[in-house]
Amino acid sequence: MERKIKFLVLMLIVVVFVGSIFMYKNPQALAQASLLEAFGGPILDVRWCECPVPGFLITVGPPVGGAFIYTVNTILFPYWGILITNTWTLGLHNGIPVGCGHYTNYCADQVPSLGIMYMVGTS
Repeated sequence: MERKIKFLVLMLIVVVFVGSIFMYKNPQALAQASLLEAFGGPILDVRWCECPVPGFLITVGPPVGGAFIYTVNTILFPYWGILITNTWTLGLHNGIPVGCGHYTNYCADQVPSLGIMYMVGTS
């Protein structure tokens, strides 16, 4: 009896773990789980960030704009114009505010952002 319970608990853990892996690999599942927030509009400004997250601070205009950080881990879809101003963009970000700064003796002059881009496409 005790072996059956251990086996069932182990199987439950495996199913939850494998299911969570598929959810995090699927952008649509992430968006449906409200872990990501949408943004979209023309790119107004691009700045280089060194710290705390290296990448680019992309300022997106209306209709759903804000400042977001593009990193090497961001999934980029065609037409790859993420660093070109006036290019229209649409994507998802994590919604966790992060600063964009430059090193002097420490991470100085941080500009706030609305989050790190998870995936983005341009047209």
